[in-house]
Amino acid sequence: MCEHESAQDVKGGINLAIMSGPNDGAVFPLTQEQFVVGNCPGAQIPIEYDSDVPPEGMTVYIKESEVVFEDRTTGNRETKNLGDLFLLGQTWVAIHRETGKKKG
Repeated sequence: MCEHESAQDVKGGINLAIMSGPNDGAVFPLTQEQFVVGNCPGAQIPIEYDSDVPPEGMTVYIKESEVVFEDRTTGNRETKNLGDLFLLGQTWVAIHRETGKKKG
């Protein structure tokens, strides 16, 4: 069962970017330090086209400069640094802090 969980606000302009697949280039601003990614109902960031994403999605926790990905089906966790690529099913994603650069 994929459900929203309470979380604290994220500070500092952090985004999740889809780096492959049909949504390559999509960027999702993150406003919580904990959220669900996947193809389950209620995921804050849907990845509906990838059948290799865990059935209950992944809970993502942002901890300062680290990102923890937890498989909601198995409970397995993997820790990455902000900016690292992470393979979610068959979809590459990255969580990064905005650089503050403006197009001009």
